[in-house]
Formats: sequence, structure tokens, C-alpha cells
Amino acid sequence: MSVIFDINRTSMWVTNNEGRCRLNYDVQNNNAVFKDDKLKNENQSLDIQEKISYFDVRDIDVTKCSFSDFCKVAKFAKTSFSAFDYDESLLNSYKDIFKENENSNFYQYFDEERLSCANKGDMHLYYEVQKIAQVAQNMMRIYQDGFEGNLTDDGYFIKDVFTDLSCTGFYGNYRLAECNYGFGQDSYELIAEFDRDSTKEKPVVDVSIGSSLSDKMLPGRYVVDINSVDLKNATPLELFAYYAYMDSLKNDKWYQSYNQNQTFTELFLSGAFEIESLSEFTDKQVNLLEVTQKAKEILLDKLDSERGEDINLGEIGKSYSRDLLKKWLMTYDEIIFSLGEDESQI
Repeated sequence: MSVIFDINRTSMWVTNNEGRCRLNYDVQNNNAVFKDDKLKNENQSLDIQEKISYFDVRDIDVTKCSFSDFCKVAKFAKTSFSAFDYDESLLNSYKDIFKENENSNFYQYFDEERLSCANKGDMHLYYEVQKIAQVAQNMMRIYQDGFEGNLTDDGYFIKDVFTDLSCTGFYGNYRLAECNYGFGQDSYELIAEFDRDSTKEKPVVDVSIGSSLSDKMLPGRYVVDINSVDLKNATPLELFAYYAYMDSLKNDKWYQSYNQNQTFTELFLSGAFEIESLSEFTDKQVNLLEVTQKAKEILLDKLDSERGEDINLGEIGKSYSRDLLKKWLMTYDEIIFSLGEDESQI
């Protein structure tokens, strides 16, 4: 199986250390004394000349500065606050994008860059860029608001003025799928999102489940490695995650359109899965080719036997138009064609 259940998995928008980061130094005699595990004497501070203080960057506006000036600001922020431990080689990789003698808005650029990573499902890179984006946002705020009276003699903030709770994402968007399905007599809400470790080359999707009875999300998340899904021996949950991801590839603006996971829904509503409980949805092994062929047979039979334009598929009070069901049949044919009539070709 390509899925594991993790009781402690958190939202992709929550950083590992969110709200727990601190200044990288103590203030003694109105000077910053830095902590460094590499030093044999833990009370010994680093040579302050090797560091950039706020005195060196206080006149730099990150919304209008050169790349080299932004790097100075970023180094000051990284030196000061634990949340900003960005990869310097990653920041330097953006150097050729900007002309050295031209000013750029680095707050806007890295804010858009991090979300571009999320759009592509590269959440691992998102969190690396996120650190730089938070540097830009924090230093923009500090430049605009001013904290001159809160400095040590050597140019570091006496009190913590930084935050790592900024620009983490939009909770209402970036869901690959959000659907409600009935399993037996119970109804559940399913949400698919990219996992925090997902990359462009190795997409990973988390599925969280909510109960309509309690109106609460159940503990834990199902983590699905999309590249490892075995379509001839997968759980319905794996296929839900798989098609949530595959449908996003067909829609460049999936994060804006609030994708309703159309492909899996079209299969599920046919009744071909025969899922009677939540445990069957999470654990039952099915062959996608067989399920799709069965779904096609069910719909063809309904279209042949029903005379009206609205056709009931067995759900209480729920009917679907003939034209819509014909569209579903086209989806089924696409799946069957992609898998091949011979199951061994899956």
C-alpha cells in the first residue's frame, strides 16, 4: 500500500516550530551575547564583527532595494531569530533574476514565489522559501514601524520584535478536494491536501476525514505517496487522493476553483465501489479497472432502462441528468483506455 496513517500529521500550512522560535542571543550589559553550539565555551559570544547589526540595514526598504541589500537584511534577520534559518544557497540561486543596480520589491516577490511552490505541490520547497518570505515581511514591518528605541548598544533588538506566524497560507484554498460521501448509513467529509513533505517529483497527498454526526474532523491523517499507488490493488481512499492530485494537473488554477475531485466522485456515485462503512473506504482493496468497468455497466443499464431526462442512481432523493451521466461515461472510457483492457497492463 502507498498509504500510511499518521495520528500526529498537521496541516501543510503549519510550520514545525510555529510560535516557538526565539532570539538567537541573550542581552547582557546592553549587548547581544549569541548562543552557538559549536563553541566550546557556551558563554563565549561570536565575534560581533562577523555579524550584521540593525545599524547596517535600518535604512534598507525590502520593498525597494537591490538584491545585495536584501541579502544583508536577510543575514541580519537570520542572525537574530531562529525561525529565519533559511538556506543561503537557495537565496543566492535567485541572484541572476534581479539586476544588481535595480531596486525590486522582495516582499512581493518571495510572497508570490512561496505560493507558486504550493501551486505546484512542492511543499518541501515552499517551506524553504517561506523562511525567506517571512524575513521580507518582518523586515518590511520593522522598517515601516520603526523600533529604534529597542536596540542594544551593538545594534540588536532587546525585545523580540519578530514573528514566525506570518504569511503561512490561506486555509480556505489549496485543497485538492473537499467532498461529502455516504458510506452505508453515515456521511463523511473528505479533504485532500498536499502533504508538507510533498515535492514536484514526488507528490504526497494527505486525506483528513470528518464525521457529519459530530461535525468534527477525526484525529490523524492518511498520507498517500501518489507515485506508489497501485491502481490494480488500491483502497478507495488511495484512489480519492490519487484523482484529487491527477485532476489538479489538468487545471492550472485548481487552488482557486476549489476542486471538487470530479473524477473520483463520478466513479463513487455510480455505486460501483460498494462501500458500506468508513473502514471499507480506508482498507478495502479494489482494482480500478474492474471498478470503472462496473461503473460503466451500471450507467449504461440506467440509461437504457430509464425513460426520463433525470435518472436516479439509488441515492435517496438524488437524481442526475442524462447528459451528465453521458459525460461520466466519457470519463470512464478515458480511465479504461488509460489502463488498458488487459489488467496486466495497469
